[in-house]
Order: sequence, then structure tokens, then C-alpha cells
Amino acid sequence: MISDFYKDKTRKDGLRSRCGTCERAQRVRYIKENSEKIRAQRALYTKENPKRVRAQKVFSKYGLTPEMEAVMTEEYNNCCWICETKFTEKGHSRRHIDHDHDIQERIGERFVRGMFCASCNTSLGKFGDNLAGVMKVVAYLKKAEERYRRSRLVLVKPHTETSELAPVRLDLTDVSKKRYDARDRF
Repeated sequence: MISDFYKDKTRKDGLRSRCGTCERAQRVRYIKENSEKIRAQRALYTKENPKRVRAQKVFSKYGLTPEMEAVMTEEYNNCCWICETKFTEKGHSRRHIDHDHDIQERIGERFVRGMFCASCNTSLGKFGDNLAGVMKVVAYLKKAEERYRRSRLVLVKPHTETSELAPVRLDLTDVSKKRYDARDRF
């Protein structure tokens, strides 16, 4: 059937010489036979064009052009939108693009929320974008700080003979003169 042939403007009849099924089979065969060569070519291209490869990945995954990404990054002075750490090219301060997974799954649109460092991006990911979970952590931290201020710090230390947990009250009235390290107590 003529509709099985791909179009080719360079040929007189405007169609390729092989049908789509044969073209795909030939492509699969070529990739199988030349996989090492193809892998080496891709690695070389990636090494020689890291910015271009990253731009292609960012556009295909998030729909952001390099210009759009630059505007978003400059909006917060090249810093993480949560902890305000300056972005670097490598390590924990490397820029990560945060996006809403739910919107992408529900309606198929990509929605970029912000730019985070690796630590903040991982932390948010651990909560699964669950606002209620994040609010519980905030409440927990506030409560813990409040308890600390009231009690001057109570640590739980394992009892040596029974390995039961027993509270240990520390006197931190003179904190300014001596730095307390929790590792010294255990």
C-alpha cells in the first residue's frame, strides 16, 4: 500500500524505496550491528557540546528554552529559591529545575515551579510534593525548638546494662563558655 511508504522530497515519486516496516527493521539491524560506534559518537558529542545537550534535555523535559531558564535563574540572583545558596556547576549547589508531577500527569502540561539546589530538591522530593507533610515538619521543628527552650535540652541515652532508653538532663546554663557536642555524651 502506498501509504506505508515514508515521504522523500529528493525522489521523483516523492516516496522512499522501502516501506515503513522495512525501514524500521533496517534501522534496528543497523543499531544492533553498530551499537558501540553509536555509543561512542553520542559520548563524544555530549563531551564536546555539554551546554547544547543540557539545553536539549531541559527543553524536552520541561519545555524551557535557555533564555527562559536564564530569566528564572536571574530572578533569584542565581540562588536556590528555598535556601538561597548560590548555584554552582557541580555538587550540592548545582541547579535543579523543580516541576509539578501531578499537573504533568493529569493534563499533560509541564509546569515549572522554580530552581532549587540539589539538597532542597531532594528534600522536597522526599515529601512527594505533599504540602501537608511539609507543614507537619514545620510544626515538628517549631515544637522541638519550643521544648528545647523550655527544658534546656533532654537527650535520650541508652542504658549500658539493659539497653533501655533513659532521659538525660543536661545543664546548659553556661552555653556561651563551652560548646556542647552531642557526640561527647555517648
